[in-house]
Amino acid sequence: MIGVDITYRLPDLFAQVFGINYYIDAEAQPEKAERMSSSGTPVLTTITFAGKEYNTLDANGQIIRKRYNDFELPVATLVSITRAKRIIKTPVNAGSGTVKEMYGFDDWQIEMKGFCIPDSSQPQGLTTAEKLKEELLRWEKIADAIRIKGGLPFYKDIHDIVIEEFRTYQMKGSPKLIPFSIRATSDEPVELLLL
Repeated sequence: MIGVDITYRLPDLFAQVFGINYYIDAEAQPEKAERMSSSGTPVLTTITFAGKEYNTLDANGQIIRKRYNDFELPVATLVSITRAKRIIKTPVNAGSGTVKEMYGFDDWQIEMKGFCIPDSSQPQGLTTAEKLKEELLRWEKIADAIRIKGGLPFYKDIHDIVIEEFRTYQMKGSPKLIPFSIRATSDEPVELLLL
């Protein structure tokens, strides 16, 4: 997700909080943007958690169905995606190397790191860092695969994810800036046919 408020010096903050070095493309073309952020920078791609009924846990630990509305992640979010192959390797007797067989793929490992920052262009009206953080915490409580719109499906055909870990951080002297990270895996719906 690109489209950040330069006044926050987000490249410096990403390096400080997450150890990630990146730069903002000064030649990003606004005409290719999905929209402009409230700071006037182009938002080139977004990730939205799709609204629908999801399984979640009540106060007693019982699964209940709860309705969620669409939620676009903060515009200052970077995503990294990795996936390993499953390969069975059999050593070659009296030779070198291995025979590779049984190729398969693990789930995609998705890491989202970003900052909840005030943004009046946020489509669901969550315009403060605190409101964005609270909405992220609501989604973290889901005990189900979350449908994704935009961003991940476009790049890697990922349509559902399961949040495995959610973390927020504190930044000294920055109450309107809340760092967060999400660790998730891809999920594919399995249809069972009962005969």
